Amino acid sequence: MDVVVEQNRQELTMRDRLNRYEIAQETIGFMMAMRTEAIDQEEKRATPDMAKIAQWQAEFNQLADELDDLRFDDDAEIQRVFKEYCPIVKADFERARAEAWMSLADSVLKITKRSMWTRSRLVTCPKASRKNIPVPSSQAGSRGVANHALPRWRKHGSAQVAISW
Repeated sequence: MDVVVEQNRQELTMRDRLNRYEIAQETIGFMMAMRTEAIDQEEKRATPDMAKIAQWQAEFNQLADELDDLRFDDDAEIQRVFKEYCPIVKADFERARAEAWMSLADSVLKITKRSMWTRSRLVTCPKASRKNIPVPSSQAGSRGVANHALPRWRKHGSAQVAISW
């Protein structure tokens, strides 16, 4: 194992080693942020679980010690940080991203329901064109009307408008 680490150390440029070191620092920082967020959310509850808070605080302190002890030339420790913490940080990022997309989708739906339709999709039509138009029975729907040929109507302000897709 020491031979492999020594070979990898020689193959990495100084810039590569610095990048790996900084990524390891940021990964530990993300882990610390996750613990801080968990503690904050638990403290906001009506009856916080003090055992969980104490556990997360101990994990936070351990991560802070790891961050302080991390050295630029300690390739084995940097690799351990990557293997142990990166999957956890990635999973939390994916969860947060999914929650953000769901929140955005809910906001868009609320806005869409309020504004109903954008102006580019609204076309004013005379009242005479709203009547059901009789068609031959081969093209008729259940009511004897060509349902696909009729515009869908919505009330927009004081004018009737057809939705054109």
